[in-house]
Amino acid sequence: MPWLRIDDGMWRNRKLLDVSPVGKALWTWCLGYSADQLTDGVLTRADMRQITAAVGIDDWQTPMRELVDAGLVEVDGDAWLIHDYLDYNPSREQVLKERDAAAARLVCLRENYPNETLDSRRRRKAARRARKAAAPVVEPIRRAMVVERDASTCYLCGKVLTDAEITLDHVIPLARGGNHTEANLRVACRPCNSRKGVRTEGLA
Repeated sequence: MPWLRIDDGMWRNRKLLDVSPVGKALWTWCLGYSADQLTDGVLTRADMRQITAAVGIDDWQTPMRELVDAGLVEVDGDAWLIHDYLDYNPSREQVLKERDAAAARLVCLRENYPNETLDSRRRRKAARRARKAAAPVVEPIRRAMVVERDASTCYLCGKVLTDAEITLDHVIPLARGGNHTEANLRVACRPCNSRKGVRTEGLA
């Protein structure tokens, strides 16, 4: 599944500020549709019918004219082109190439580690990252034990997490000489883990 990339400064973009709420909604859905369907930012009338049916917009041509007038969308013959789409998002060719590469990696992984579980794969990858970071101590990690010890709760924000939301964070980061041990690992949600980065808990 490709991820849509939007400039985090969009909220202050004068072009977008002058567009109606319906136009903003249409623009957002056009972006999402293009990323999902790998259209490279090009939208045909058939695409627009699908998008507007999903959004529930009967008259889509009026807000589309707004987007064209604002410079957010360009007319391309009988289709429309989202302005600068490929400057921020991978092309169809790039996405398909990465999918093929990921499928090849998965085949290789299954051939080399036929009995590997998700948990053992996580342990192997984490240990490899720790060795690359020259961690002073690298020991096998029992993820389930860390999760049980921390009661599936993010140690930074206190939120109780589902298994899909759980990540393990090095309290003393590997980049700061931390050990890859269960004692130095805590349950964290992905947003908190990302914000903390290589800082210590006290600086997060």
